[in-house]
Amino acid sequence: MLKLKRILEAQLRSVQKQLQVLDGARKRLTGCLQERSRVLDLICHAVSSVRGAGIKEGQAEKPVTPPVEPLGPYTPECARVISTAEEARQRSTNLRKEVAEAIEQTVKLQKAAHQSVNDGLTQKVAETVTMKVSSVGSG
Repeated sequence: MLKLKRILEAQLRSVQKQLQVLDGARKRLTGCLQERSRVLDLICHAVSSVRGAGIKEGQAEKPVTPPVEPLGPYTPECARVISTAEEARQRSTNLRKEVAEAIEQTVKLQKAAHQSVNDGLTQKVAETVTMKVSSVGSG
């Protein structure tokens, strides 16, 4: 049981460490999302100010922009953040499976230990009853 306790404590530490990694990934994703939101706000503001400057529709040069991917990263930093978050999520999925297996194994061992103790107690009670019956019969 002590070995089992140590194994579960080690897994608990792994889970806590992974939660910290996920929290860091969440914060970096939030920062990236806020940055992209500010950029989109600036682009919208710039476009609206250019349109309001008196330039006719056909006179303005259209800026060359990269193709828009709604879920794609616009900067290398955002790409790294998204990649790191995906890796952290995958590690969390694997860790969740490992913990579920460990819990299942622990429950099995716990039931086996309870059964062993119950069997031992039942045997001792039977021996005690047998001793009482034999001592009553000889006295």
